[in-house]
Order: sequence, then C-alpha cells, then structure tokens
Amino acid sequence: MRTRVCFHQSGDGYRGSVQRRAVRHEQDDSRGQYPRPRDNQFAQTRPRVPVRPQPAPPAPPPPQPEEEPRREVFRDGGVQYEQPQRPHVPEYMQAAYRRSVPPQPQETGAPVGQADFIRQQNPYVLMSEKNTDPSPRVKQRVLVVLSIVAAVVLAGAGICRLIFSAQTQAVLAARDAAETLIAERHPFTYRELVEREAYQNNLHPAFVAAIIFNESSFNPGAESNRGARGLMQMMEDTAVWVYDQIGHGTGYSFDLMYDAETNVEYGCWYLNYLSGKFGGDPVLVAAAFHSGQTNVLNWLSDKTVSADQRTIPLDKMPDGNTKEYVRKVLNSFAIYRRLYYEEVTA
Repeated sequence: MRTRVCFHQSGDGYRGSVQRRAVRHEQDDSRGQYPRPRDNQFAQTRPRVPVRPQPAPPAPPPPQPEEEPRREVFRDGGVQYEQPQRPHVPEYMQAAYRRSVPPQPQETGAPVGQADFIRQQNPYVLMSEKNTDPSPRVKQRVLVVLSIVAAVVLAGAGICRLIFSAQTQAVLAARDAAETLIAERHPFTYRELVEREAYQNNLHPAFVAAIIFNESSFNPGAESNRGARGLMQMMEDTAVWVYDQIGHGTGYSFDLMYDAETNVEYGCWYLNYLSGKFGGDPVLVAAAFHSGQTNVLNWLSDKTVSADQRTIPLDKMPDGNTKEYVRKVLNSFAIYRRLYYEEVTA
C-alpha cells in the first residue's frame, strides 16, 4: 500500500507552505536569512587605549678584537722564526692527530677567498706536503692517454724505420746493380800485367786500363784500319822508335805488337815519355797518344786554345776525333779508378 505525501498549495500555518523571506523576517522567524543578534548580558566594553611608541633599544657595543697569543720568536743562522699557533702535523699523522685532538667549533660566516685562505694557513706547512695529487680517475685517464700517445709514437717510429730501411735497401741494390753493369762493360783481363808495367813507368794503372779499353777493349789481336796493332794499338813507326829507345838486344818485328806483354811494355814506356813532356796532364797525354805530339804542341802555342800555353781545357780543344777520344779516356779513367782502386763506403 503506497503512502502519498501531499503539500498544501495555499494557506498559512501548514507544513510545507512557502513564505517570502521578508515576511519571515518581520515575524521574527529564526529561520530567516538575516537573524537578529542576541542580546549578550555578559559582554563588557573596554576603553580603547592608544598605542605609545616604544624607545629604540640601545646599540650593542662594538666587538673587541681578539688578542693574538704571543708567539715565541727565535733565530737560527740569521733567519727569524715564529712559533705557529697550531703545531704542524705531517700528512701521514693527521688521522691520528684528529682522533687525539677534540673537535673545535667552527665559525660560520662569509666565505673566505682563496688568497685569504692561503694566508690563514700554517706558514710552516710545505707545499709539497699538501694533498695536491689529482684523483685516481684523472690519473687513470692521463695514463691511458699517455699510453695511447706512446703507442702511436712507437708505431710511427717503427713504420718510418721500415720505410727508411726499405728505401735504403732499394738504393743500395740499385747502386750495386749499376756498378755491376758498369764493371761488366769495363773488363780488366790483363790487370797484373798492366799494374806491373804502370808502376815501373810511374803511371796510374787505371789510366793505362782506360787507354787499352778505348783502343782495343782488351783484345790483343785487334788491328785498326790505319795499321795499329795490339792492346794499346801501337803504330809501326812509334813501335820502332820505342824499340830504339829501350835498346833490347833481341831482334825487332812489328808482329811482336800482337804479344800482350810486349805491347803493354812499349805502350807504358811511351805514355811515361809523354807524361814527362806534358807535365803529367792526362788531357795532353791522351791527346798526344791519339793524334801525336806535334798536334798537341801546335794547340799549346795557340792562345785561343791554351791561355797559359801549358794546359788545354777540354772545352777549348778543337772539335774532332781527338777531343771525343780524350773525353772517353777521362770517363773510363774515373770508372776504373772507382771500381778497382778506391774504397767505396756505403
């Protein structure tokens, strides 16, 4: 069974009726929005006292500077020392010293600059005893960097050494190959015979070898189109004249010029004669051996060829077979002297 709740739409005094707020206020309804204040019998009114200004507190006295304890002064060798405020404790004893000395209260204030902090330190503390070592991590990084740099430097030095060694070996090999080729192109088959006759006639064996190389290439049976024979290509009239000067008791025959010993003996004696006549100048001796003494004497008398009438520069010599012959002999002389009579250092 349902219960119906009904609200009366009109009438006063019934529950649920709606009244205006102004009407409730006039009827002294306590449910109004603006209830009247209650009369408090116990409320007491106090007279308002005006606030008087208080006098300012007196200023605090200025701080007095602390008196520094008197330090003992002593001298040693003309140097004055003062006793420090605190005893100096080495670094390896600081832990034990801290445990034995009670902690002192620290003053809080403005931060101290680095220069002031250094001045406040104990003057007897050495800089070497201060803990200025970097951290282990920094040390490890520095060691790693140094190790890498050292490895790179060593590797570069090793590579440079290998490259230099390879280049040196290549240069030495090329030089040896060139010297071998030059030695093959400049034979010296009658070396003992040439050295013996050259030393007996005060000649350099390399110069005699250069003459033989350019005359016959060390062929004892060689003969030119002008009739010269043998190793040093002796002409018949020259060989007869040398035979008369030497004065051997045996009979003479031009065929003896095919004999190596006789040919070299005659040729070295003739070179010694020319060397004495032309002052030992290899240019003049080679030119006289090829073209004769008369041509060389005529060139020496010509001031356009010889300024001092004693020597003839190779570039001043008249062009022709003799000039080319002298150039070849001088080149061969240098080669034989280098290959067989000079010590070559690497």
